[in-house]
Amino acid sequence: MKKFALPILIIITILAVTMILIFMPADRLLSKIPVIKSFYSNTNLSITTPNSKSEIEVNGKDYGETSQVIGDLEEGTYQVKLSRISGNEAFYDPQTFTIELTRNTESVISVELGPQNIKSGYMLFYTPAKSIKKSAGSLSVSTEVPGVSIYIDNEYISEVPLKKHEISATNHVIKITAEGYETIEVPVIINEDYHLNIVAYLMPIPTELI
Repeated sequence: MKKFALPILIIITILAVTMILIFMPADRLLSKIPVIKSFYSNTNLSITTPNSKSEIEVNGKDYGETSQVIGDLEEGTYQVKLSRISGNEAFYDPQTFTIELTRNTESVISVELGPQNIKSGYMLFYTPAKSIKKSAGSLSVSTEVPGVSIYIDNEYISEVPLKKHEISATNHVIKITAEGYETIEVPVIINEDYHLNIVAYLMPIPTELI
């Protein structure tokens, strides 16, 4: 009987491995292997509120106060809720942001929360996109404010929405400006075979200052 034990064990092991490969996607399986787990978990979300403090919830989980860089996240769609900390918290409504996280990238929410649901800042995230040219990526910019102009490295490019604009894979500064609103400048890194999405939130300039 003992001489059959090893072959039976081998057969059971093969069947078990086969079932795992069938029902678990390869990338998910690889992400569980300790040796390369860090490669699959190198996905970060940076959250800042530059001039204030806000409580952070990501997919319903508490992450303390801003500023935070949350690491080891899985690829996917996340709901980020920010609640400004203030002596009069009723003055500021919580704001929720939907952001995509792509493996091995860092997404950013850098937003100041104001009264009456006013926001100032930006959200940026990467999505995979095969580049048409070598050493190039692409850029999209969107905002709810009409008549917004987009500048890349101080060169006027377009009004919003800017969609899938091809751009060299290097560091750039994106300037987003509109009459009657504060200008936003966003330092970015464009990566080959990635599409960078920027969602801009422009703060109205008080009329007495215009």
